[in-house]
Amino acid sequence: MKRKPLIITAVVVVLVLAIGVTAYMFRSTPDCVCNKKAQAHLQADELLNAYELDEQEANANYLGKVITVTGTIAELSADDQGRTVIAFSSQSFGAVMATLCENENINNLAPNQTISIKGECSGYTFDVVLSKCCLQ
Repeated sequence: MKRKPLIITAVVVVLVLAIGVTAYMFRSTPDCVCNKKAQAHLQADELLNAYELDEQEANANYLGKVITVTGTIAELSADDQGRTVIAFSSQSFGAVMATLCENENINNLAPNQTISIKGECSGYTFDVVLSKCCLQ
């Protein structure tokens, strides 16, 4: 008779732990690269040109790596999760698109301003995509 409350308590504890572990594993908090060292420093046009000339070589050099990119802001927008996306000016049809981390202060950003960002290169889809970006 005394076992029933003990069993119910044990089941509740196991369920709470399972829910906690599941929530932790599936949380969506991408790591920003603010505290990581950049492996390359490029102008936005240099990066875009590298991908337009030879995507495979550019992937070998930059894909998945933290890089610093300097360029002029063409446009500021927001993605579907409300994060700021910076499109850098270019002489090409494509652009370098950098998605900033949520905690980045964008109040002082404006088109035609030259900035440097550090981010992880996610590849090329007509635009070079940088994610997890921080202002430098």
